[in-house]
Amino acid sequence: MLFLGPPPQLARQEALTKQATAFLGVSRDAGRSVEDVLSTPQPGESLRQFYDRSREYWAGKAHASSDNRGKMLRKDGFEKCQIKYSAFPRGLPPECYQRLG
Repeated sequence: MLFLGPPPQLARQEALTKQATAFLGVSRDAGRSVEDVLSTPQPGESLRQFYDRSREYWAGKAHASSDNRGKMLRKDGFEKCQIKYSAFPRGLPPECYQRLG
């Protein structure tokens, strides 16, 4: 079989590296607003750590778009947090983040 260009795995790794580089530019920009800091996961941060750090932000977002209260409001906030977290580029080994930073 003849491949023109890099192997698929290498191409995927390069695409993820580009995504991570773009993400790191946003996550480490000193001129970011508080909202940007709270609504963006940090490299290596788990979903739980991200939600714990930004819980009040997500509750406010959920409150603005829902009439729920209490446990349901927290659930709505967590779902919004989970959606944002899923957009975070994953799949790179931790040492890639160190090289990119």
